Amino acid sequence: MSADPPPLGALADIAASAACPVCRARFRSAVTCSRCGADLGPLLVLSARAFRLRQKARTLLREGDFRQALGCAVEAECLHATPHGALLRAVCACLA
Repeated sequence: MSADPPPLGALADIAASAACPVCRARFRSAVTCSRCGADLGPLLVLSARAFRLRQKARTLLREGDFRQALGCAVEAECLHATPHGALLRAVCACLA
């Protein structure tokens, strides 16, 4: 796992769809939950990885590598499911 900060797009994905797994408080772009103090670092790492996989899937789609794009989209959805990610996976599946 990378120590790099998550890309801004990944933070937007998290903010739109995530809550603290301990107390279900809304994500507020911090490494610790503002309500219960839980460490959200692992969640951020997974979401950032999913974001990068979706970016790779889009690149592979543009290059015509539909099967590889589908693999990246499916892996991304397994790590962190989002509405846009589900749509990307569906497009990849239709083309693969």
